[in-house]
Amino acid sequence: MVDMKLPDPTERAEGQFPKSTVTRTAILESATDFLARHGYSRFSLALVAAQAGLSRAALVYHFPTRAELIQATIYYVTRRRIEDYAEAMGAIADSPHMTRIAIDVARAELSKTPFLAFAELSAAARSDADLESMFAPALMEYDRARRRFAEKLFPPDTVNSPVFDLKRDILRYLQEGFAQQGGLSFDAAKRERDMEALLQLLMTTPEGDALLRRAVKNEQN
Repeated sequence: MVDMKLPDPTERAEGQFPKSTVTRTAILESATDFLARHGYSRFSLALVAAQAGLSRAALVYHFPTRAELIQATIYYVTRRRIEDYAEAMGAIADSPHMTRIAIDVARAELSKTPFLAFAELSAAARSDADLESMFAPALMEYDRARRRFAEKLFPPDTVNSPVFDLKRDILRYLQEGFAQQGGLSFDAAKRERDMEALLQLLMTTPEGDALLRRAVKNEQN
């Protein structure tokens, strides 16, 4: 169970029919897929309704405005990313090579629709103040929820290491940055292997740990 301090947007509002949860989930799945495929600028109630196989009126019954649907989609996408991560990491919790496998888990996330939608929202928020005000709290909770889950998943000596968060940041931002930039233009296969080797070195070897400890120590001085 992941501790998430985000509303569940699939929950029906007071007075709505029990099946509303199913309909709301279908709408939010379609909204997530739409963002991943077509982008934030084209996002509209009519197009999301059409993708969900609903009338615009049926969608508006659950999410009356574009802003309300965007806010609900932000919550939904963020929760999905946290849940997918927790499920994948929970499956390897007893592995002696958990850190090594975690690199593959993180990379696999990058091809999933929730990540693509999340990345689209993040990019659009940089030039849209209203979207940024909605997205920033969810982004903060995404980071904190994953940290809280990691505290339960990894041994205390790992979590309490001064380089634990630095390792998490390197893994996340190197892989996510690579995905959001659209990959490499030449010698892609070799360069991807080199980045993979760098991550394995930094995350799983004594030499990498020593290097990261030097970086943390220098920052504290």
